[in-house]
Amino acid sequence: MQAADLLVVNSEQESARLRELGLTPPIAIIPNGVDLQGFSAELANKKRERTILFFSRIDPKKGIPDLLAAWQSLSDHKGYRLHICGHGEAAYVAGIQKQIESLGLANVVLLPPVFGPRRWDVFASASVYVLPSYSENFGITVAEALSAGLPVITTRATPWSSLPGEGVGWIIGNDVAELASALRAAMDVEPVALSRMRLKAMEYAGRRFGWDAIARQYIETYNWIAAPETAAPSWVISD
Repeated sequence: MQAADLLVVNSEQESARLRELGLTPPIAIIPNGVDLQGFSAELANKKRERTILFFSRIDPKKGIPDLLAAWQSLSDHKGYRLHICGHGEAAYVAGIQKQIESLGLANVVLLPPVFGPRRWDVFASASVYVLPSYSENFGITVAEALSAGLPVITTRATPWSSLPGEGVGWIIGNDVAELASALRAAMDVEPVALSRMRLKAMEYAGRRFGWDAIARQYIETYNWIAAPETAAPSWVISD
């Protein structure tokens, strides 16, 4: 890796980790793209349910116990339900189901995983996406949720710190109280304002995660590598 002319990563967090390892080649930060096969304008304009959606692997690092504790701490869910959709080791999934039952969370549903184009139906039925992870190198489901028009609640342990500034989400620490506060804030957003956030999310995702735009980034990056005397693209870190 140290002998490479260029390293390519998906996020600033990954870039920082490579520098911490002492690697000095230039680093291009280019995000993953979203495959929109199966997503349509009809889905984008679909009436959204009052659903907070977790859609990811059901794994200890994803922060699901924190999510359940935060949900249980809220006295009023404003008619919202929490859907947890994903796959994981059977024993861990069973433990999550047991926690839901022991906390008496009648408005929380643990759903089986959905893959491929059918996942867009799940995203397009929800109003807000939540991913309280303890670690993510990118978090493709966040990009997918934004592409489907979902404002996102996630943590500073993910590479999504830009979301609040873009007006499309909330960033928190790995803390139950902070998560509960973000959930409350999301559920308090009025329908008209939530619709505006939905449009902003889709526009932001279209600019950042469309494969045409990403392909252009790669082409410009490779052209620079072929002629390094020219100015490096803005997403390439040389120091």
